[in-house]
Amino acid sequence: MFEETRPRVTRFASGTFIILRGVNLPPASVPTDMISIRLWVEKHRIISRRIRRLLSVRAIRERCERNDAPVSVGDFLVDINVGLIERMAGVVQTFEDEIDELEAITITKPFSLVRARLADERQKLFR
Repeated sequence: MFEETRPRVTRFASGTFIILRGVNLPPASVPTDMISIRLWVEKHRIISRRIRRLLSVRAIRERCERNDAPVSVGDFLVDINVGLIERMAGVVQTFEDEIDELEAITITKPFSLVRARLADERQKLFR
């Protein structure tokens, strides 16, 4: 039913289905290799499912082990999103730098020379 992993939210009468994605940051990983986490959210419960590990989830688990768990469903959702966004910042900055470089090249050289590189960068961003 939910094979597509692009981030989204779908509401149902009994709860909300959320798909989030984070960057793959373990050593020797490819940052553009996005990892999805699926969340089923109800008023007092969240059920999560992921195939690969996410550092954002591990950080919340470690907080739970220190008796510093999120106190509500809303707090959990904020914490996981903050973790995902913070870890994405460096990857996004790298892409912004590469795009700035491409823009500078297009000013001095014909656009046809950078078209392939631009297409490659776009593919990395939207996988």
